[in-house]
Amino acid sequence: MPDSDLSNKTMKIALAAFLHDIGKFAQRSRGDTINPGDPAFYPSQEFLDNHRAGLQPFNKETQKYTHEHAIYTAAFIDHLEALLPDCFNDLEWGGKSWIAELAAGHHLFKEDEGGRQPVMRWCISVADRLASSLDRFGAKEFEKNYNLKEDIKNFRCARQWPIMEAIKINRESESQKESAFNYRIPLAELAEDKFFPDKKENVVPDNNSEAQKQYRELFYKFYEELQGLKQFKNNVQLWFAQFDNLYMRYAGQIPAATVGDAMQDISLYDHSKITAAIATALYLYHEQTGKTNFADIKSEDEKKLLFIGTSFFGIQKFIFALGAQTNKNAAKILRGRSFYVSLFSEAIADWLLKETGLPVTSVIFNAAGQVTILAPNLPYIVEAVKRVKEEANKWLLNRFYGQTSLGIAYTEVSQEEIGFKYREIWNNFSIQMEEEKYSKFDLPVFGGTQTQFFKNFDDKFGVCPFCGKRPAKHYTENDETPICGVCKDQIDMGARLVRADAIVLWEKGKANFDKELCEPLFDKYNVWLGGLGEAVDNAVNSEVRLLARLTDSNNETRWRKVAYIPLKAYVPYKDDGLIVDFGEIAERAVTQDFKTGEEIGVEALGVLKADVDNLGKILGLGLKSEIQTLTRTSVLSRQFNNFFAVYLPHLLETKYPNIYTVFAGGDDLFLIGPHNEILDLAPVIRKKFKEFVCNNPDVTISMGISVHKPGEPVSAMAEAAEEALETAKFNEGKDSLCVFGEVVKWDKYEQLSVISDKLREWVEKGDVNTGILYKFNTALEELSKEQKLQKKLNEHKKVNFAELANALSWKARLKYSLIRSQKEGANLKQGDELARIADLENMIGWLEEYKTSVRIPLWSEIYRRRKH
Repeated sequence: MPDSDLSNKTMKIALAAFLHDIGKFAQRSRGDTINPGDPAFYPSQEFLDNHRAGLQPFNKETQKYTHEHAIYTAAFIDHLEALLPDCFNDLEWGGKSWIAELAAGHHLFKEDEGGRQPVMRWCISVADRLASSLDRFGAKEFEKNYNLKEDIKNFRCARQWPIMEAIKINRESESQKESAFNYRIPLAELAEDKFFPDKKENVVPDNNSEAQKQYRELFYKFYEELQGLKQFKNNVQLWFAQFDNLYMRYAGQIPAATVGDAMQDISLYDHSKITAAIATALYLYHEQTGKTNFADIKSEDEKKLLFIGTSFFGIQKFIFALGAQTNKNAAKILRGRSFYVSLFSEAIADWLLKETGLPVTSVIFNAAGQVTILAPNLPYIVEAVKRVKEEANKWLLNRFYGQTSLGIAYTEVSQEEIGFKYREIWNNFSIQMEEEKYSKFDLPVFGGTQTQFFKNFDDKFGVCPFCGKRPAKHYTENDETPICGVCKDQIDMGARLVRADAIVLWEKGKANFDKELCEPLFDKYNVWLGGLGEAVDNAVNSEVRLLARLTDSNNETRWRKVAYIPLKAYVPYKDDGLIVDFGEIAERAVTQDFKTGEEIGVEALGVLKADVDNLGKILGLGLKSEIQTLTRTSVLSRQFNNFFAVYLPHLLETKYPNIYTVFAGGDDLFLIGPHNEILDLAPVIRKKFKEFVCNNPDVTISMGISVHKPGEPVSAMAEAAEEALETAKFNEGKDSLCVFGEVVKWDKYEQLSVISDKLREWVEKGDVNTGILYKFNTALEELSKEQKLQKKLNEHKKVNFAELANALSWKARLKYSLIRSQKEGANLKQGDELARIADLENMIGWLEEYKTSVRIPLWSEIYRRRKH
């Protein structure tokens, strides 16, 4: 592990690299004249003029300084000194370089400056070029081209291009020029659906004045929250983690590049984060190897970097593990287990950073159980990664007996590869991670009888009834049922999570909170859930590893001054704070007949699983190879996670409050709710996802839905929904839904929805009774039987022709039933009766056109209408 002096240098270069382009935000938000109350940024002209020569490139042809944002970066750090950690202006901290100069001087990258230019500054310059994937011909060519380019006219009007729109898998790749993008991402903070792209005419401002106003309003909100970070000034690591989150929420939709013909699909935040990760890794590599001259830092073919990825395997089996008490407390246990799993990746990310001495910006992505880190290729880093993997898996094996494991893969890469051969890196890395999935535990180390189980077993407590695996050691708080420490932690967290506003993660023995885990994560980390004020007070006065709010701020200023991490998925709960159990959720499927007032509907749960189709291809092959970069992969991963982890909870809370979230993040989700609401929600999610990906036909989502009685084991429900999802994804071209055993494309589902609406209209008007629906269902089953027999016949297999003839008569029997129903409606006027006959005979036409897919709208209506 690095010493404290190197740790300070590491933090300094990470901070400087992360802030290197913040001047773009400040410049675009600048006001012309100081106006009290105006949210603009007002640096002094004297400061700008006095520092240009040392920070901005100079164009000899035009006799002008270029890249104005560089001087604004220095101005931001200088003029907001009171809000930033004191070490920013301490030249003895992390080396004798002013952090503002390190951050702002990244466009000056000259060999003839020799030792007068700090190694840190060289590393930031190289990192900036690699992150931009612009340095294709070396530094000299870069100086000739990019450093002489200036911002486009009305650069403040530029809005980020959505990478989603550029993904091509099943079609010819088109130009990546601006004309290929019809959508833009709004300039807004991350919240609700404000990050959804829209048609560019609805997003791009008409003029520079309006564009600047939008920037100033966004900057003002950013500044307001930045002021709140003053409370963490004395803990630079905690401040940095908070600032990283703040910058992500406000700069995640600001285009990073607005010069020349540069693509504008990378956000200012993502560019800054990747630049910081690369700069930190390069600096540590060169500092530790002693290769600190200009030529060494420029060299592109040396394997200086280490690409590290982690993933948890067996998570679903872990979440849905059976126990005697599982069904009784299913909702509470699922809540706790799902949250517990989300903490795994937070803990592993922090553990790796602590063991390697890397800052928070070295974590490129962290969501849905997967962590990606960029590090220097040094022996102590490799040893730290191996150590974390071994110790983590030892703990997992001792607690979960092989049910879940941690996979960590890493690969050595050069600057050239990470900048310009990223597709190869991604493909090789994906293969490595797949191999990790099937190797899991080191059998020579972990194989054999797990004797720790017997050592921990106590006849007095027996086996924990909640998981059915671990020895019980404790009692539950309410009914004193024996329980193991892990299950007790999960149930306690599930209960506290409902009311909690904040989360704190800290190492054992290094903070004082009123509640600790029975079994600290990886025997290292404790977790506290509670009120935001208490969390902040304790965090400021303690050594904590993570502090975040879990709930939306609702524009409350106090809350907006703490990092927001969407770990708290939405679940329905009662006024007393208890989670609504699955039995009551199923009861909410029962409604009242608007005519008779009687209760109708099946008391059942709908279980929905969904994920993005072809995600591996999207991330690995979705873009042209020349623009397939680490930064774009990071952007895509973060944006997918935002849809599932940020937008969906908002949708459920505001529109579908009876839906329970098992998990939602990364690229997938798992929901449980009243069957009728789940069926209504599915096409809404698909519609919103389609909007989110700019109606791109190559980026689709598939879903599987199963319906269950609330008493069924949760594991059985999960298995059925997973099977339905796999069936949907096996459909040609995917982009499908599987429900009631039928698989249809979403476009076809929309057509079937018209049938569903028609059936509901008929029943509510009294034109059709539920008996006719069952007759219709009988005809449908006979049609299904006919199809199977015809298939056997076509395959030259033996068929009972009497059985086939009977099945073929479904149409005649259905028509007879419809005629009988017409007689029952003899009191209708002739015109109404003729219209009714025509409508009813449409049923036959539906079956002929859509075949057994009609089961979807028919069963949906039967489930809704069945008398309770």
